[in-house]
Amino acid sequence: MSEYNSKIEDIVDDISSAEEDRFRLLIIGKTGCGKTTILSKVCGEEVADKPSECRGVHDIHREMSFKDNRLFLVHDSEGFEAGRKHEFNVVQKFIESRSRKEKLNERLHAIWYCLVTSSRAIQQAEKMFFSVPRDVPVVAIFTKFDIFVQDQYARLLQSAGEADEDDMEDEDDMEERLMAEAQTRAIATFEERYKSVLMQMPHPPKAIVAVSGVHESTPKTSRLAEL
Repeated sequence: MSEYNSKIEDIVDDISSAEEDRFRLLIIGKTGCGKTTILSKVCGEEVADKPSECRGVHDIHREMSFKDNRLFLVHDSEGFEAGRKHEFNVVQKFIESRSRKEKLNERLHAIWYCLVTSSRAIQQAEKMFFSVPRDVPVVAIFTKFDIFVQDQYARLLQSAGEADEDDMEDEDDMEERLMAEAQTRAIATFEERYKSVLMQMPHPPKAIVAVSGVHESTPKTSRLAEL
């Protein structure tokens, strides 16, 4: 798969080969990062019992199950802000507890740490999380990468409009050139601002995925259905 502009179903390649009776996932991410949409797409149905929309309302111990994919269980966490040790400890204790379960289907098998691809750099909360060793593999999922590319394109388009009017270029050619440049800039910015920073953490994620086209992926194309 392409490392950028990946469709939602691309992030579950490894899950389709899981042999456990249940695949238990912890999804971490603040409000607006796209957790609900991701789960709706990869689980093949609309998520009625969706992740929490408000800070402090969620319960990390509550299991979310899916009628179209009964082998898939999800726990939700709103994450934590820098300096809020109680929130961090709740997440950490849950991970440690689930990692020690004797039965495979009660263990935590993976963590999806969701962030929005934007102008914000890696925050202190992420630095806290990826500074702690844990046995459960973590995938960092950056959502809305396509919007990030469009933002780069808008800046380039504005700059082009302010350029010398005598430098006439075919409109279609200019759009194609600017979009290609926007994609290149977005990838370079992502590598510098996000990927390289995370990979230098004491305990970096096992994989980093930039996801695009969240609303274009269809539930039936999700490879989770193969479980």
